[in-house]
Amino acid sequence: MGPSSAPSYRIAIDVGGTFTDVVVGDTAGKLTVGKGLTDSGQPYRGFEIGLADAANSLDAEPAELLARTSVITYGTTRATNAIAEEKVAKTAALVTDGFRDILVLRQGGKRNPFEIWRPFPEPYIPRHLTYEVPERINSEGGIEVPLDDAAARETIGKLAKRNVEAVAVSFLWSIVNGVHERRVGDLLAELLPGVSFTLSHELNPVVREYPRTSSTAIDASLKPLMQEHLRSFRSDLEAAGFGGELLISTSGGGVMHLDEVVERPVNMCKSGPAMAPLAGIAYAEDDELGNDVIVVDAGGTTFDVSLIRDGQIKYTRETWLIEEFVGHNLGIPTVDVRSIGAGGGSIAWIDEGGLLHIGPQSAGADPGPACYGRGGERPTVTDAAVVLGYIDPTAFLGGRMELDIEAARSVVGQIAEALDVSAEAAASAILTLSSEEMIKAIEA
Repeated sequence: MGPSSAPSYRIAIDVGGTFTDVVVGDTAGKLTVGKGLTDSGQPYRGFEIGLADAANSLDAEPAELLARTSVITYGTTRATNAIAEEKVAKTAALVTDGFRDILVLRQGGKRNPFEIWRPFPEPYIPRHLTYEVPERINSEGGIEVPLDDAAARETIGKLAKRNVEAVAVSFLWSIVNGVHERRVGDLLAELLPGVSFTLSHELNPVVREYPRTSSTAIDASLKPLMQEHLRSFRSDLEAAGFGGELLISTSGGGVMHLDEVVERPVNMCKSGPAMAPLAGIAYAEDDELGNDVIVVDAGGTTFDVSLIRDGQIKYTRETWLIEEFVGHNLGIPTVDVRSIGAGGGSIAWIDEGGLLHIGPQSAGADPGPACYGRGGERPTVTDAAVVLGYIDPTAFLGGRMELDIEAARSVVGQIAEALDVSAEAAASAILTLSSEEMIKAIEA
C-alpha cells in the first residue's frame, strides 16, 4: 500500500524524562513499539528516533508511516518537569485587595503538626510578584467594591517594568461574576501585548480560593513554555508529512485538541501517569483479572501507583505537585496517581549520617545513567541492575544501545566505598532500597 492510500495507522507518543515511546497501531489492532532516548532540548528528536524504530519493524519509511496515520495522541512530562525543575515562566499574580497570601498559606495544614522546626514552604508565585487589586464581588455576584481601573493600570505597568512573562488573575467570587477578571484581562491584552495570562473563573470555576488560584498560577506559568512546545511539535509533524488529527493526553485520563490544551496547559500536568490506569483496566478486563487492580508504572524518573476499585478509576481534586500541603495543588480533577522518585534513572546517594537514599533526583536521559556512556557520573538504579547482571548490556533498547558495564561499576563503586562493601553488595542495597520504596508506595 503506497503513501497515497487511505490512512491506516494510529500513533501514541509518550515523552518521558528518559525515553520516548512510540506505539503504532494498525486497523487490525496490531501494535508495534518504537523507542528512543528523550532529547530535552529537541523533544521531536526523541519521537523521530522512536518512529524510525517502529517503521523499521513494519518495513516502512517513517515519512510513509506518518502520511498513512490518521490520529496521533501525544503525552509528555514536559509540563510536570518544568514545575519540578522551576523552569516555568516568570509569573505574577493579581488578587483581590486583602488576599495577597492565598498562595502563601495554601490550605493551612501539614502532615505532622509537631514538625514546628519545618520552614514554611515558598508559594508557587513569589509574594513580591503578587499584587492586590482594589475590587470585591460578593458570594451572590453583586459588586461590593467596583474595580479600580486606574489602580489596575498602574499595577500592570509595574509588571511590564519587572519583565513578567505571564500573569494569573484570581479574584474573590469571580466564579459567580467574572466581570472584574474579564476587565483586567482586557487591560493585560492592551498594556502587555504578547504576555500570556489566565483568568481563574474561565479556567477552574470552583469554590475555594486556594485550589482555584493555585491552578490558575500553574496554568499561567506554563503557557509560554507549552504553547511554544506544542506548536513547534505540530509544525515538525506537519513538515514530516503528517496531515491527520493531533490529540494531547491530559491529567483527567482523556484527550484534548492541541488548540484547547494551548489555552489550558495545566491539564498536561501528570498526564503521563494518568494513562497507566486506563491501560491497566483495559488489560484487566481483557484477561479477566477482576475488578480490583493495582496499576504500577515504573519509568526512568518516577514510579507511579494507582488503584482500580470495582472496575472504576479513582479521581481526585487533591493532586499535589511535590508533596501534600508543602507542594502545589493542581486544583483540577485528575486520575488519582501517586508518584515517588524511584525510577530507573533515580540517583543513589549517601547522606551526612551515612544512610543510603534513592532519588528524587534523576539522571534523566541527558546524561542518563553512567552505563549509557553519555557522561553520567552518579550511580542510578539502572547502573545497579547492570552491575548485578539483571540487565543484559548487549540487548538493551532492542540491541541498539550497548551498555557500559565498567562505567556502571565505577559509579556504584562510589556507594560501595562510602559503605565499605563490595560493588555487588552496594548494587544490591540500591535495588533493595528502591524496591522497598516501591512497596511503600503500593501500600499507601
